[in-house]
Amino acid sequence: MILFILSLKYVKYDETPKEYNQENINQSLKCIEKLDADLGGTHIYNPLKNIYEDKIYDDIKLSRKIFLLTDGKVENPDKTLELIKNNNSTFNVFAIGIGNSFDEYLIRTAGCYGKGSSNFCRDMNELNSI
Repeated sequence: MILFILSLKYVKYDETPKEYNQENINQSLKCIEKLDADLGGTHIYNPLKNIYEDKIYDDIKLSRKIFLLTDGKVENPDKTLELIKNNNSTFNVFAIGIGNSFDEYLIRTAGCYGKGSSNFCRDMNELNSI
């Protein structure tokens, strides 16, 4: 599933989870390159909660990995991190901070709590290699 968060609303660009492969990575990167939003904040809690509660994953045999990309400061980071920690037995979180204005603590901690990893991408040209 490809999900983009824009302000208090978020948009699912696809309703079904996708296998982690190069074709799907390329599709996601193309979508990310087109994003340009400054809608007053970064709200990650509700979209993550939606993913964790979505029953579509119950019957799918794919691994459960969330790639969390943000270029801003997240509203309610402690609540968001607690949500990630409470769901780390079912989903791994791989957090990537993009640019220079993201919350480094949130990215590092989300990767740790989510039993995944964290990374910083200061230059969008490096995103594919990360």
